[in-house]
Amino acid sequence: MSVSSEISASKLPYVRIPGSKPVPRLLKWTIFKCSFMKIRTIGLHHPDGRLYFFEFCQGKDTFVPHVCSACLPIITEKDLFPDYIVWAEEIEDYVIFAFSSMSNKMEQVGLQSRRCYNR
Repeated sequence: MSVSSEISASKLPYVRIPGSKPVPRLLKWTIFKCSFMKIRTIGLHHPDGRLYFFEFCQGKDTFVPHVCSACLPIITEKDLFPDYIVWAEEIEDYVIFAFSSMSNKMEQVGLQSRRCYNR
């Protein structure tokens, strides 16, 4: 077997013959059970390593995103893009407003500042 034939199909460029229908890429998925809502969900593995959950909606006869606080993906610092910071009198601390690439909206992040002074 030659070296060039050992390249995996997922690394090959996606080329389509004019007039043909696209061939869908295989998706990796796993069946889970939501411990909070007690329903079965489908976990779809994303290329970035995260798992996105969906549930079947009988009324719509399709899969919809599973919205559950217990099953939400963990948001890390790499998912946040800071925009600005304000002082919040109510909590006596700074709050960062950052765009979240996970939710595609602006989120508030508590700074929990530690009063450090350089001398």
